[in-house]
Amino acid sequence: MMKKFILIALLAILPALCWGQGKVYTKKARMEDFATKTTKVVVDGESLLAITFKEEVMRRWRISPFEFCTSEEYARIKGNNGYFFLSLVIDEGVAFMQLTRGGDENADMLHRPFEVVRIPFAADGASTGQEFSFLGAILDVLQNFTEASVESDIVGYASLSSYSTNQLKGKTVYLNPGDADKAMNEGTPDAVCGIIITPVEITKKSNCYRMLISADTHELFNFEQQRYKQPSDRNFTDNEAKEFEKRNGIIVR
Repeated sequence: MMKKFILIALLAILPALCWGQGKVYTKKARMEDFATKTTKVVVDGESLLAITFKEEVMRRWRISPFEFCTSEEYARIKGNNGYFFLSLVIDEGVAFMQLTRGGDENADMLHRPFEVVRIPFAADGASTGQEFSFLGAILDVLQNFTEASVESDIVGYASLSSYSTNQLKGKTVYLNPGDADKAMNEGTPDAVCGIIITPVEITKKSNCYRMLISADTHELFNFEQQRYKQPSDRNFTDNEAKEFEKRNGIIVR
């Protein structure tokens, strides 16, 4: 809640702070034409991940026109502010699904590139198979967040942890990877599936990402980014399970 109050206060005073410094465009204003612009989906090769990503986009993408493009084409047109780009990127050993707007870094604020959102879905170079179970759900979470960002600057500037739903009443929360994968693949009604994403190696910059996503509606119920310090961070803790219970979830471990 505190994050939301800070964002509201910031948005309220932003015009006053920038008075006389030229026109200021919020993230919402820079995205208001999103639904009419083409989203270029950047994907290369015929790996299982590339094929699955293409299939999920063709099956699920609903919030704007889209076309597939290669990395080479992206390099040529990324400065075009008339496109948004959906791609898979690697950062600090973690693979993310990322949505950005094209633009020129030297242009005015309205025409500069910016990141809409990025969501982790796998460790780089170490497939567990779980990323294939959750890829469609991650894509839907990204779309839901993007739609909300178009409607509200509070969402646009908030983190995914602020955007996630608080209540778990009536939901069965699967924290075991095997049970979570099964529920997600089957779209089990009222099931919420836990997923934890960590890099293969632990470094000073390593983070782990912990999510709860519903199996049937792909709603985001929890998102946390934490420092990745030890292998045990790959599992949900007893304290997390107790917290989910306090949110009225039925916990299965």
